[in-house]
Amino acid sequence: MRRRSAAILPAVLAAGWLLSLLAPLLSPARALANRDISLFHLPLRQAFRELSSHGLPTWNPWLNGGQPLLSNPSYAAFYPPSWLVFAVPPHYLLSVLAFLHGAIAFAGAWRLARHFGCGRGAAALAAVGYAGGGAYLSLLSAYTLYCSMAWFPWALAWADEALRAEGRAWWRPALLAGGAISLQLLNGEPSTVVMSGLGVLALAASAAFRRPAGALRAAVPVLFAVALAAVQLLPTLGRLADSPRKDLPTWHATLWSMPPERLVEVVFPRFLGDPARNLEGVYFGWKLEDRDYPYVESIYPGLLLALLGAAALIRWRIPRRGAWALAVLAGVFLALGRNNPAYEALRRAVPVLAVLRFPEKFAVLAVLALGIAGVLGWQRLLDEREEGRPETADLPLALAGVVLATALSFAFLLLWNPRIASGLVAAHGAPDLGPRGVAAALSYLRAESWGAAATAAAVTVLLALCRWRRPRRRLLEGLAVALLAADLWHYGHGLVRTLPATAYTVPPPLAAAILPAEDRVFVQPPPPGAPEIVPRGWGDPRTLIARTYLARMEPYSGLLWHLPYAFNTDFDLMLTGWGRQAQRMLDAEWSQPQMA
Repeated sequence: MRRRSAAILPAVLAAGWLLSLLAPLLSPARALANRDISLFHLPLRQAFRELSSHGLPTWNPWLNGGQPLLSNPSYAAFYPPSWLVFAVPPHYLLSVLAFLHGAIAFAGAWRLARHFGCGRGAAALAAVGYAGGGAYLSLLSAYTLYCSMAWFPWALAWADEALRAEGRAWWRPALLAGGAISLQLLNGEPSTVVMSGLGVLALAASAAFRRPAGALRAAVPVLFAVALAAVQLLPTLGRLADSPRKDLPTWHATLWSMPPERLVEVVFPRFLGDPARNLEGVYFGWKLEDRDYPYVESIYPGLLLALLGAAALIRWRIPRRGAWALAVLAGVFLALGRNNPAYEALRRAVPVLAVLRFPEKFAVLAVLALGIAGVLGWQRLLDEREEGRPETADLPLALAGVVLATALSFAFLLLWNPRIASGLVAAHGAPDLGPRGVAAALSYLRAESWGAAATAAAVTVLLALCRWRRPRRRLLEGLAVALLAADLWHYGHGLVRTLPATAYTVPPPLAAAILPAEDRVFVQPPPPGAPEIVPRGWGDPRTLIARTYLARMEPYSGLLWHLPYAFNTDFDLMLTGWGRQAQRMLDAEWSQPQMA
């Protein structure tokens, strides 16, 4: 009975948690509408499925006059879960994979916590915090990152097991860690492999203090991952040598560098508003972020985990504290991008970083490492309490008090002098906000400030209960999981955006006018002042961007209706050399009004 309950309870918790976040994806009548889905990921999956019906899909004739397929990792052609596209429609495949990888992430975080000696209560906290954290859910907008980071906790757990094992027992977990990293490679997202590599290196550095020779075992997972993923890696390296990524200019490589101001969102997730509602006038980071929008929409790990993680890294002796501190620092260092004076020199010196874009994605490493430290800190706090040292809770309790006082001060300030917030809205809000928009933004900020105060108060009460000896441990563990789940759901469920699946199956007016496709088409960004095909007041604001890309067939969405492109935006910078030359000719002619 104990073994059955040990397996059933985590499964029930995982099912309930994932359903609360991803329930709209259960129906085939709905489909994901997050940022890069309609313009990139879904069209490539559709093309892969269609071309596979004619044999091995080595060539995509529909993009840029024809392009190699298997050497482009964005198709995830060699990633086994991708093959489910032959069983379900491509738009529903993305929903199925979202559930599948959410479950993998949940189980991996549970396994990681148990590996480091956590009880089931702390393991549940880790699983809920990882699979439902803002940083992980935000990756649905950069879909391959979402699937890849599901394997991150597995790679860390197995790598650390290999580093600590005695005798020859280390080989098996080392190879398993390599297997997890190889799946990240096959999924086509190199930045997540860098994050896993940095995590493994941080664990190896921590282990080197006790067993210097054992730290060399960290090379085995990396080498084994490269060997397993060679079928994708070798042709991709050849493709990179003939692509724009081989020599990215600094401005392009550092686009979407994280502004330092965003670090406040680790504690106050809506300090700059809600990026998922940027078209509604309640996002205030337009002039802070490149392209007026964050690459990682949320970096919020949950207030409880943020405070416990800070306390653990500052003072408590948790397992591998040095490794988690190194991972947090490395993630922030890289995420700052051009806002970090040393980043460009590092990018030039490290070959892997030289081909990567959008440094802000490395904030995910820092946030997840902080969350893991917070879980281990929670376990430490409960253990110390049972041993008669409840004063261990004083540090996180003090931090919670500071956060609560700050939130209350801001809330009362907005009531007393709202002009202060008006300056923030005017400086960083949407460019076309009128007086009514400013008033609505101020009302939103007031509500969010009281919400932040309520969250801080709840965390403060929980930590105060830990300082008191009477509540039982199981009660505290249950309260912690419930509080974290409520906190993350409130701030994170809006990150999952859907629209009717018919948007991906029924051609919009422009596509319908071209069908049947007898000639190739090309799509360029609309010139300044061009009329909107989809007016702003049409449809759900949260899906307006996806609908606009579909209506304009940019950059690749015309593939959903088998419309071939002669030339188009090189979205993932994998255009071959001859294609780039033709693209340059097109760009030169496009700049001439009579040719355009």
